[in-house]
Amino acid sequence: MSTPPFVALPPGVLATTLPGAFGPLAGLVGAPKNESRGTVLLVPGFTGSKEDFIAVLPILQALDWHAVAIDMPGQYESTGPHDADAYSLEVLSSSILSAARELRAQTGKRVHILGHSFGGLVVRNALLEDDSADPSIKSVTFLCSGPGALADESQVGPLRRLISLLPDASLEYIWELKEQSDRANGWVEPSKEVYDFLFKRFTANNPHAMRAAAQVLADETQRLDEVARTLAGRKIPALVTYGDYDDAWSPAIQSEMARIIGASQATFPQTGHSPNAEHPLWCAGALEAFWADAEEIDARPVDSVPPPFGAPIGVSHDISGYNEGMELRVPVGDSLAEVGKARNTLGRAVQAWDLSHVADDLELVASEMVTNAIRYGASPIEFRLIAGDGFLRFEVRDGAAHLLPAPRDAADDEAGGRGLALIEALSTEWGVDIHSDAKTVWATISTIHE
Repeated sequence: MSTPPFVALPPGVLATTLPGAFGPLAGLVGAPKNESRGTVLLVPGFTGSKEDFIAVLPILQALDWHAVAIDMPGQYESTGPHDADAYSLEVLSSSILSAARELRAQTGKRVHILGHSFGGLVVRNALLEDDSADPSIKSVTFLCSGPGALADESQVGPLRRLISLLPDASLEYIWELKEQSDRANGWVEPSKEVYDFLFKRFTANNPHAMRAAAQVLADETQRLDEVARTLAGRKIPALVTYGDYDDAWSPAIQSEMARIIGASQATFPQTGHSPNAEHPLWCAGALEAFWADAEEIDARPVDSVPPPFGAPIGVSHDISGYNEGMELRVPVGDSLAEVGKARNTLGRAVQAWDLSHVADDLELVASEMVTNAIRYGASPIEFRLIAGDGFLRFEVRDGAAHLLPAPRDAADDEAGGRGLALIEALSTEWGVDIHSDAKTVWATISTIHE
């Protein structure tokens, strides 16, 4: 369950509704003041609600995204029947897909859809269902979500206990049990306003919907091969993004999921299961870069968002859209056409991080390193961008550990042969790390204004 940092609606964020399986889905919308750059649908996790995105919505709105967060059927302010069978994963995903189609009809734009935690499993199914000749989904983001059921018995055990209690036990009683467990595990109580909201939200859930969701989290099978085929077949970009302290699905599990489905990865340091609430600026920075890349438009610096939401007081001490330790990982195909894609993706990432002054050097270095990996390396290939303190580290990993880059003196009439010299000239340092079945070529670029 995410804990929103505040609950009062930010200026410009309004209540709305979208059609759902059993009636209107309650939502919050941040409609841009200027021309919309794209349409976004945010889906919460287990026992969560639209308010989980309350700190991110005004940032996305200021960046001119038409962003809507909703409750799923049976969650908080969205109604649903008293029948657990009504909340199957298929019913929930159909409801989310209906909401996405309605948003597309309203805005005229295909929808970037994000699912947090349990919501990611629902979004996965919506992706698989969106099989029309003109799909409504533009991109998918799995935020702190996994490939199927939770893997750790320490999490599955309490879920099965919850399943056994619902729907007969009152949600007030279950809240008391949950609160006792949370406090024993070191939970720090939020402000009274937020605490009262959490209690109100939890006890407003439909117990049958909660039971059905718990069942999915305990038992759902993985469908990663289907997801991979769907993403590749429809050319839909995907992002898997998570905090390095995530205690639901581990970072290793989420990273492996990203590898299997061919998704990019964005990771946040010192962050748990809810980057949207813990570090909304970092989260918005990663989303801005990804969605701008999917739309093939310039990204905007998240730092440009004015206070109080550019640097939310009481939310975190973030002052920018990136921080030391953040990473972006992107798979690279074996065609030279991938070089331009990688260059554009990196350019948009540093734009979102307000590091455009290093974009030219970074893109030149990346072009040489990715080209070399495609021409002289072996699949699988991926690049990684790592934010450091005053520098960026760019890496390209490929599956040819035995083929090492070697500088050479190119003749005056040669078109190529100067790549490594260029990398050396533009970077503060570079090198090669050898692994058992791969190698990583890396370079660092200073981000300090001279």
